[in-house]
Amino acid sequence: QMPVQTISTGLRYLIVPVESPALASAAIARDLTALLRGHGADFAVLFDPRALEIRRWSNDGRMEDFATGSAASVVAAYLVRHAPHTLGEPVLLSQGRHAGRSSQLFTRVRTGAAAEEHVHIGGTVRAIGDGHLRSLPA
Repeated sequence: QMPVQTISTGLRYLIVPVESPALASAAIARDLTALLRGHGADFAVLFDPRALEIRRWSNDGRMEDFATGSAASVVAAYLVRHAPHTLGEPVLLSQGRHAGRSSQLFTRVRTGAAAEEHVHIGGTVRAIGDGHLRSLPA
């Protein structure tokens, strides 16, 4: 069993490992901001370790992200500590399937010169819209 843990790679996430059925049926019923702060986190990410799939919403649950680099980065760091993934090994995480727009995030954790860990995130993108700014906001 993998632990619930707060990890930061710039943003503090509470990582909640779950199994596939729980990931599929998950939803946020109320704002989690105060609960997350009690765990030293600003955001939460659900993570299915077997499927290497994540889900991440706004703290109030109104919007689910399709691909979240900051969430993928903390999950990659978490995997180095708690799973059979080694430093330098690429890991492909999935996100967005339950929100109707599947994404894949490529992650890799490497050790730097001062023994700090560096998390690399990548993926492909597709334009879904464009726009023009007519005036600057006040």
